[in-house]
Amino acid sequence: MPLGAGAQETIELPLSGPPLALATRAYEAVAAGDFTTAVSLLREALRQRPDSEQLRVQLVDALIAADDLAAATAEARIADAGDPRIAERLATIRERLAFRADRRSWDSLDYRDAIGGAPSTTDPAFVEADAAFKALAAGRASVAVERARAAVRLAPDRREYRLLLADALSAAGRRAEAETVLSALIAARPDAALLTQRGYLRQALGKPAAAADDFAAALRLLPAGSPEAWTLRLALAEAALAAGRTSEAETILTELLSRRPTVALFTQRGNLRLQRGDAAGALADFQAALRLGPTRPGEARTLRLAAVDAAMSAEQPQLALDLLEPLSGENSYAVASRAGFALLALDRKEEALAAFETARHLAPGATERTLATRTVIALMSELGRREEARALLTDALADGSLAGASDLDIAYLASGVGDDELALPYYEKAEAAGELKGRAYLDAAYAAKRRFRNAEAVEFFKAGIDAADAGEIELDPQYKFGLRREVADITRTWGAYLTVTYGAVGVAPSSTTAPTPSGGRNVGQIGAEVYWRPPEIGYRNGALVEVFARAFQTIYDERGGQTGPETLQGLVGVRWKPFSDWNLIFEGARLVKLGSASREDWLARAAFSAGQGTDLNVVDPHWTTWQVYGEADRFFETAQNVAVFEGRVGESFRLDAISDKLVATPFLALGGSYDSSFANPGALGTGPGFALRYWFREDKYAAPRSYVDMNVQYRFRLAGDNRARGLFAGMTVSY
Repeated sequence: MPLGAGAQETIELPLSGPPLALATRAYEAVAAGDFTTAVSLLREALRQRPDSEQLRVQLVDALIAADDLAAATAEARIADAGDPRIAERLATIRERLAFRADRRSWDSLDYRDAIGGAPSTTDPAFVEADAAFKALAAGRASVAVERARAAVRLAPDRREYRLLLADALSAAGRRAEAETVLSALIAARPDAALLTQRGYLRQALGKPAAAADDFAAALRLLPAGSPEAWTLRLALAEAALAAGRTSEAETILTELLSRRPTVALFTQRGNLRLQRGDAAGALADFQAALRLGPTRPGEARTLRLAAVDAAMSAEQPQLALDLLEPLSGENSYAVASRAGFALLALDRKEEALAAFETARHLAPGATERTLATRTVIALMSELGRREEARALLTDALADGSLAGASDLDIAYLASGVGDDELALPYYEKAEAAGELKGRAYLDAAYAAKRRFRNAEAVEFFKAGIDAADAGEIELDPQYKFGLRREVADITRTWGAYLTVTYGAVGVAPSSTTAPTPSGGRNVGQIGAEVYWRPPEIGYRNGALVEVFARAFQTIYDERGGQTGPETLQGLVGVRWKPFSDWNLIFEGARLVKLGSASREDWLARAAFSAGQGTDLNVVDPHWTTWQVYGEADRFFETAQNVAVFEGRVGESFRLDAISDKLVATPFLALGGSYDSSFANPGALGTGPGFALRYWFREDKYAAPRSYVDMNVQYRFRLAGDNRARGLFAGMTVSY
């Protein structure tokens, strides 16, 4: 598994902390021509980071610039002999020493005698070249450039003066001009040394492909077995890698390894393979390098850690733990953090937590401390230790242990420990900073929803839907439909129902908030309701408070009882759904006498429903549906108790040929009622049924808010009163 940001440690660990600060100051000293200070700063940086080849190369450069060629040679010999950068510096040192030898022979009595004079004092071109060399050695690059230009003007045919000009231009940071000078020399007479020099210069100019071409051209001019052809294949591999020509780079390294296997080459190819995603190949290379027996200080440890990282990338966490075993006695962040990730991959969370606790206390910098702290908090939450996790999060925010975490990171941690109140401001900061993208919008939406911040939740849900539409994230279509259902539910502030029912006990309503079915003989009733959700308390993460007004009347009575306006019954009341995850509703209402045959009374009602597949499925053309519904009613002034229940199981079919919003559901039902006013109060029946539902009123962000539902069923009496058998039907319009 990936280790995450800051968890991997490559062969060349990046500079950080004091060594980085010292190296930066050294660069500034070199730019100012203060080479003595630069050398001192770099020696201290190397003392703190003896494993850094980059620091050693920089020190060699500073010593060359300071004209301390003996010290530069000594430092270069300490470094990795296979490092192409060191080979380049050694070549530069040889050039400088050769130029000094030329000057000594120029000034010698034998040379003056041979040419019949003292050209060192009379040849203007040489005088300018000599001054340029001295200025370059003293770190006065701009002066060296002008004097070298003068030498070239005075002796345009002298190739060495043009080389001196290229050196001076490079030292002055004018690399593009230096490249032009070298290109002219190469055009006049191709030379392996010049091609190599231009190759390194082009690398410094950020032209790795052109550099690789130069190194390849230089190789063609050299004998295949020469040492220079070897220090060049390495350079070509590095340039090809920088140019993104990773296959070419690996081929070169493989060829070199076939001739002379070395720790450095195995390490370089291992790094390359890891970069190319060949974790297994990288692991094999790092293990081969370990078997060769690295000898430089700290090299075996660094290789072992690299092998651990490769093993993790190759999804071999147990092997990673085995590779770490020789370092088990080392009390360090590098070992503890890797052990933690390996244990986590093996699902040994308690042990992983202990390892990350150790890593947290040993973290060398803010980035590492943040990573370890984040992981500890997340693991504590996963292991059910939320209170500890919440306390650690609070402390970490206060003491800076999460200084390297982004606002989004902290938002996730806060949500993980169950503190949405803390998480929301960080989600908002992340959005303002442009960090909130893709699925993070959805995480923010649910956090806002849980904290009853409905307007913010809706905006976050919409942003997540937009991200899915734009292809930024991939969402299952039904999951995306669920997000639109969230928007539809949260934004609803009012609604209405119209119901028509027929039967002795009625049929369960399509919604737990629909009008109460009538009990008794076979009658036909029509009812309507309008409800409103008060601001702030109307919708709270799925918990509801609704104020409603309802009226219904009998339109048919098989026994010839009263029908029409005389039976019009009104109700006003409040209902409450206290739980987000349970469809349990409590209702209190006042029955208002509107028709002469209606009544005044107080009603208390409790209803519960559960089910699956009752919403529209936008993926599958058919799916299993089941639903249970039950309610209990208490009329106080007439001392009447009524209960109704129904369970259904069936298969729903989306009738796409007509409309993808039309669903037919054949089902089997079990239902009944209880009415204390009857001599035989209970009735139980079962039988087949058929329902048809059409969904409508949707938009881009909201799932269909309304539907028309019609169902009919025939029940056979199982027990109790005969009203349990017969035809039952109902229609509901929910708007």
